[in-house]
Amino acid sequence: MRTENQENIVVTGIGMVLPTGRGLNALWSAWSTGQPAFFPYRHERIRTQKIPFFGHIPEALLAEARQIIPHKLRRFSPDYTACTALAVRDALENAGSNWSDVAEERRGLYTCQSDSTSADIFSFVRALEVAYQTNRIDFKKFTQESLHRRGSDPFLAIKNLSNNVLALLSLIYRFRGDCGAYVQDESATLPALQRACFSLRHDYSDIALVVGAGTYNEAMVLTEHYKLGHLSPCHAGPHSLRSFDCERDGTVLAEGAVAFVLERESSAKRRGAKPQIIIGGIVNTPLDQRASMYSPQTGEAVRSLLAKTGVQPDDCGVICADGKGTAQHDAAETALLESLFAETSVSVTSLRPILGVLNAAGPLADIAGVSAMFHKEAIPPIATLRHPTSARIDFVQGAVRQKSCTVGITLHTSFNGFFGALLLVRPGV
Repeated sequence: MRTENQENIVVTGIGMVLPTGRGLNALWSAWSTGQPAFFPYRHERIRTQKIPFFGHIPEALLAEARQIIPHKLRRFSPDYTACTALAVRDALENAGSNWSDVAEERRGLYTCQSDSTSADIFSFVRALEVAYQTNRIDFKKFTQESLHRRGSDPFLAIKNLSNNVLALLSLIYRFRGDCGAYVQDESATLPALQRACFSLRHDYSDIALVVGAGTYNEAMVLTEHYKLGHLSPCHAGPHSLRSFDCERDGTVLAEGAVAFVLERESSAKRRGAKPQIIIGGIVNTPLDQRASMYSPQTGEAVRSLLAKTGVQPDDCGVICADGKGTAQHDAAETALLESLFAETSVSVTSLRPILGVLNAAGPLADIAGVSAMFHKEAIPPIATLRHPTSARIDFVQGAVRQKSCTVGITLHTSFNGFFGALLLVRPGV
């Protein structure tokens, strides 16, 4: 194994396609003004009164994203995959035009995406509709429609393979170096980041592209979360996701794509690229689902992260918490925050009431949010918080708080039993 280089890994480019729109400025505008990006639920083949709101990507933005995909690849590209292509284009432009001087074989690509690995039930239904005749099914027509014409691919599920995003982006942007594809909502994102940092520190890559994308807008996925009691009935309309509020009653699911360009700090300096945030450290651990989503091991994981980087809890200026809005997740996260930061002046905020649960793009959106807080020296509030679940935690509520921070932490859980945290540092510190 090659010798590890301990220098900082920095983010030099950020691109995002989210319910708030395109780019970090759109996200900051919604967050700082407390405007949730939730819309009445829509799907061409689903009709439901159980899911009133969803964090949809604006239709005009989806149309723009689809145009980037080469025509022959569009049938293999669900909407959230198309959004990654647009997010990546913006991230690369944000990183500076001379990123393209890096040899294709020295460009690393690490993707994390939805666990959409089952067949699309609606495309299967379309094939049946075409093949159905009076009291019988014409199986020859069904086969032609579902397989030969690629109408549904019910057995191969080509459009939702776990490396779909990686394959598409490597073709469009010519990333030919070290790579990795990760699946399974938020729990896929931190391993992708860890792999990118490993590749850069061990000189397998000179530049690393990390992309997170996904959607919860699938019939089986929505049904599962509804039955588990995760979803808010949205009695308060778009303002129903009440993270860390005593009146919380569930979450709002969403979709989106976020892309980062990562480099070694010295490489970024030689390129003349501007570091936007430093990845200080990452912990990622599976949890016993029979226990709370947060348990003593999560507290130890965060303490270990702080100890390894020489940071004390008092040194942290801001925490961008998960804040899913479900009773069980928020209660457990509140307990974790109290165990770690109750005696400190750290400010706690969350993006969830603005964006909802974004699937694999969520942790990257939180990192981008911390980057914006560092730059603007301000912390937006938890948009819908009125009655905090704890008086021992300094939740930001009401208005934007002017505060200069040099160290921040993001906290993450997934519905399938993973916990993670990232330590982030302001460039120049």
